[in-house]
Amino acid sequence: MRNSILPLVFVLLSCCPGLVFSGAADCDRKTPQQWDEDETRILRTVILPDLTALPDYAQIRDVFEKAIARDPAAANPLLTLISHANEDVAGSAAAALGRFPSPEAATALKHAFDTDTRNWVRIGALAGLERMRDPDAGAFAARALSDADLQLQVAGGTTLASLGDGRYGAALVAYYDGHQDERVILELLGCVGDAPGSTVVRDRLLAEANNKALDFSKRVRAAHGLEEMGLADLVRRILDREKGNQTHQRLRTTEGAIRRLAAKRGITIRSQADVDTLLRDANLGHHGDDLWNHPIRARFIREGEIRASSDGPDGIPGNDDDLTSAESYGAWAFRVFPEQF
Repeated sequence: MRNSILPLVFVLLSCCPGLVFSGAADCDRKTPQQWDEDETRILRTVILPDLTALPDYAQIRDVFEKAIARDPAAANPLLTLISHANEDVAGSAAAALGRFPSPEAATALKHAFDTDTRNWVRIGALAGLERMRDPDAGAFAARALSDADLQLQVAGGTTLASLGDGRYGAALVAYYDGHQDERVILELLGCVGDAPGSTVVRDRLLAEANNKALDFSKRVRAAHGLEEMGLADLVRRILDREKGNQTHQRLRTTEGAIRRLAAKRGITIRSQADVDTLLRDANLGHHGDDLWNHPIRARFIREGEIRASSDGPDGIPGNDDDLTSAESYGAWAFRVFPEQF
């Protein structure tokens, strides 16, 4: 089996290519235009070029080009291609069939998921069901979580996150129980949320976020999951501590940008006015703000020395939660968030 279909199904399932869950979860739902653009790019640059040796390549290409153009005439040929002997063709056809929702298409995709033994065809079928927002897509995705194939499990988790159907939150919690090393699942849980009247997802995410025995980066994932559910206030201190980490890096970036610009202009920084001018002209964009969306300050200390600072979580200068480049992130975190350790 070739892996040329891998980029297509994982682009369509909003997941990065890879052998395990990777990166950060993204709960943003794709628009139909985004679906089309992603699929068109991968079909034309990855899938089709890898199929040119097939004897029926011309017909296959014609069907996919019609699908790209959303020509209804492509629907029936795509139904046929789902059973093509080439796994890349069959899986791509299953995913593309999501452009043409109909009872016949949904039935064919469900049949392929249930009976085809090729993993990429089953993943393509799941992508097609997700794309057409079939009412049973969530149930099929939940089933994928218990499949023997890891890639199908990934497809199930990312599909549930994309659908955002809290009815399957408990199923994803159960999956996480057996795969706790896959920390991005915590963010996927936030995308799925809880079923009405249930707090299973919320309670598990809150427990992980507050578990001081866990690596802090994992606790942050859980906090982001709660943030996705609109429950950021439950973990505000954890989120602020992480924002402080990223802000501290921006303080260093700000100082570096000021120094580089001064060197480029051949000037020595001798006053606050010099610092203000260089900070303005450095044009740092959003990197010139801290993670609480307040402008980063830069202060002249003495010739050749400047200090960047943030007003911290409260946004008020001169309070104990201020960050400066003179204090390490670790020292700031211990000082401002002692209960987190």
